[in-house]
This record gives sequence, structure tokens and C-alpha cells, in this order.
Amino acid sequence: MLRALILAAVALVQSCDDGEVDLNVFVCCASVKDRDKVPGDGRSDPYCRVSAGLHEKTTSTKNDDDHPNWNEDLHMGCVSMQSTIAVHCFDKDKYDSDDSLLDEHIRGFDNATNGDTFHLSSGSQWVDVALSWATAAPTTAAPTAAPTLTFRPTPRPTTAAPSAAPSTSRAPTTATPSTRPSSAPTPVPSSRPTTAEPTAAPHAKKKKKTDAERASAGIVVALAFLAVAVLAAGGFVAKALYDTRRQGVHHAIEGVELATVEAVRDNPFDDGGYEIAIPVKREFV
Repeated sequence: MLRALILAAVALVQSCDDGEVDLNVFVCCASVKDRDKVPGDGRSDPYCRVSAGLHEKTTSTKNDDDHPNWNEDLHMGCVSMQSTIAVHCFDKDKYDSDDSLLDEHIRGFDNATNGDTFHLSSGSQWVDVALSWATAAPTTAAPTAAPTLTFRPTPRPTTAAPSAAPSTSRAPTTATPSTRPSSAPTPVPSSRPTTAEPTAAPHAKKKKKTDAERASAGIVVALAFLAVAVLAAGGFVAKALYDTRRQGVHHAIEGVELATVEAVRDNPFDDGGYEIAIPVKREFV
């Protein structure tokens, strides 16, 4: 009874996801003996390690006892009912690694009944465990009260009283206005002030057009100045090339004249000191 109350309290505190339960493994008793021990070397010091899903818990160690009674509850937490529960019992050693005594598995407990006991055995070794679980009840929101509806009677329109029969005199009769509300909706004046769209002044358009024309005229003048500058620069360059070419031709003609005169003076066939004058025609381009 106390165990059931504890499990119910834990289930209320911890809420699991869909398909999971709050699992509790009760390790009862076992018969585990280290088969590798030499006779007369003492008894085992067993303990069991239980794992389910991502959770793992360990019992206490029973010293010098081959038939321990643990009777311990191991709270595993939220575990899927399709999870495998592994129960692995060891012999505690002080100066060496612990020896394995029993390693058994419960492969899913979705078909089991809450509180079932499982006898896990391997040869002469066995251990009894019981599984119990609780599912947290889903929390439902309290129903909200229905809103109170207040009905207000609609006032009926008053009808005009029937007018008396017209008299035989020709005095004008005034018609009594009817109090029945008109079906045509009464236009509601808008509180937002209406602002007329500003009309552009005609001289503003003319001014914009004049500015565009001035900009176009400025661009044309700038292009004209640029063309004149390019032509002037081209004339200066052509004149410089012309002068350079003329000076080169002049120096070439003078070199030819000097070479011709030296050739006449050194002529070995000169027969009497007559000088032969070779006219040189100078042409300047």
C-alpha cells in the first residue's frame, strides 16, 4: 500500500510523454554464486545493476551472501513500455574488477500486467524482479463559465394617429409628420477634413522646362569647347611632326653634299688639278 502511494505521488510530480510510463523496478532476491571461486574461498559480495532506456540504477552490495535479499525499489523514471530492461548482477571485488554473475534482459513489458514478477535465470543463477509503473493523469483545463447574455427589447416605432376627416371648407390642411423612422440611411458627416489636392502653378512647369533647356544648352557649349580644344591640340601635334620631318630632311641633304665634295677631292683619276664641280640640287620640302 505504501509503495502504491509513493508511485502515485511520483507520477503526479513527473509527467511523462505519450507512450511512456514512470517505471519502478523492485529487486527482490537472488541466488548468485561466483562459480570461479575456489571452494573455501568465501562467499560472493553481490549487487545488481538495472538499466532501462537511458536510466541506470544499482542496488546495495550484500557482503558474503550467495542468496541475498535486497527488497529494494529502483525508480527508473519515464521509460517506454517497449524498452528493454537489463538486470546485471556482479560480485564486488576490492582489489580486482568485479566478476559477472548474471546478465538477463526483459525485452519490453507492454504485454505485462502492472506489478508482475519476472524470474530471470541462467543455469543455477537467478534473480527475481517485479515491475510496476504509473501514468500521470492528463491535466484538463477547468471549463470556463458560459458568458451571460443580456437581451434588450428593441423599441417599436410609434405609428401616427389617423387624421380627422377633411372639412368642407377650403382652409389648407397641414399633414402630421409620421414618427416611423425612414428606411433610408442618414449620411453621417465625416469628421476628417477634406483637403483639396494642390494644383501645380502653370509657371512652375514653364520654369522646369526652362531649366532643362538651359542644361541642354550648357552641355552643347561644353561639347563645342571640347571639340575646339581637340582640334587645336591636333594642329599643334601635326605642326610639330612637320617641323621634325623638315629638319631631318635638311640634315640629310647637307650630309650628302659633304660626302660628294670629299669624294671629288680624293678622286685618283684627277688629271691636272681640274676640279670637277657636281651641282647639287637642294630641295626643301
